[in-house]
Amino acid sequence: MNEDVEVVVGTATMPREKWVVAFVMGYYVLAFHDDRLAFFILNYLKRSYGVKITEIVSYMRKKCRNHNLPTLKKSFMRLKDCAKGVQQGKTHLIEPEPYGGICFDPPGAIFLELLYEREKFYPEFLYIIESYLESQDINYNATLLKDLYDFQEAVMAHPDGPISEELCLQYDWVDYFLYAFNYQERELTPLRRKLKIIDPCPCNGDTGIFLKNHFDVRGVPAFNQIVDNKGTLVFPPVPL
Repeated sequence: MNEDVEVVVGTATMPREKWVVAFVMGYYVLAFHDDRLAFFILNYLKRSYGVKITEIVSYMRKKCRNHNLPTLKKSFMRLKDCAKGVQQGKTHLIEPEPYGGICFDPPGAIFLELLYEREKFYPEFLYIIESYLESQDINYNATLLKDLYDFQEAVMAHPDGPISEELCLQYDWVDYFLYAFNYQERELTPLRRKLKIIDPCPCNGDTGIFLKNHFDVRGVPAFNQIVDNKGTLVFPPVPL
């Protein structure tokens, strides 16, 4: 059974080209934040420096035009092509590579593609963040920021499993981000610790199994588990 949906693709106050930009920006923010791909990084930047997510995404979109950031550039083009397709009466769904055969709403598809390309995506994103902070004359700790990236990448489940089973952190990000799970806000403190990354639902590279294990229930983040040297679960701090 076919299903038709009426979509406004431009108005007198929002020309069609601006509508495309809004489509791209809005769905990119959702992919980064709601699906948790860069959730912890973005929240740290907002709390520490007052940086808005939309500012980062806008800066990244402009930067991709003139710099060698192929993974990020491709994801923006995917959303732009989708938006233009919607204006032509085509579907708003995207079939993410390499999860062939299944279509998703734009933010879910972009999340899945960037997650799969994590070894290329996260270094490009780190470059963007450092470049943005420097452009705003914000004095940041590069070592701390890299430590945060290691934490962000480690907590995200992946079809191929963790890059490494060991996570060595210099700051207590687990304690710092408890506020994101409805606990009281706490200050970030230095804490050298060696943790272990566990994929609770191993997929052995099978993207279909990954989708079933980690992406069937929307709203439940695709997280790995992190345990301390005693085997005690420290992340996520609450059942999801």
